[in-house]
Amino acid sequence: VLKTNPNHQVTLINLGLVLNQEKRYPEAVEVLNLAVGTNSGSQKAKALAAKGDALMAMQDYVGAQAAFEQSILYRPQHASTFRKLAETKVANHRDSADVLKTLSLAISLRSGYRLALIDRALYLWKMGRFNDARKDIETLLTGTSVDNDADWIALHFYIATGRTRQTEQQLGK
Repeated sequence: VLKTNPNHQVTLINLGLVLNQEKRYPEAVEVLNLAVGTNSGSQKAKALAAKGDALMAMQDYVGAQAAFEQSILYRPQHASTFRKLAETKVANHRDSADVLKTLSLAISLRSGYRLALIDRALYLWKMGRFNDARKDIETLLTGTSVDNDADWIALHFYIATGRTRQTEQQLGK
């Protein structure tokens, strides 16, 4: 398709995604830059987010942050992109209030967004804000199925705060 139409955005995006999966990040960035330049809208947002993923993998956190911020301009309701943006802000040593605001926005866009709740709980915990982290942990532990990441966070939280009974309960799951 690209031989006959080198500006075919969907094909360029898909190729960029495949290159990301194959860990060929510099090539993915090159292809995704072409995809970004071909159009606007949600497909451009997808290309920018994929570019951000590649740049994160290459540890270019400043470039990744810029790509995710641009992606959000075209897809402002995309919770996953806000979560990834928060990750780049942590890597770029941005203000904690900015990081928490971005994670909270991701959670507000997708109710019960487990990955963002885990990220926020871990971030709060690392900051020593155990009571705030506890709220996210409790949210993660409610419901019918508890995933391993939530169990891990809860266990470490209970250990760090000296809650022996809850630690034993968590270990008994």
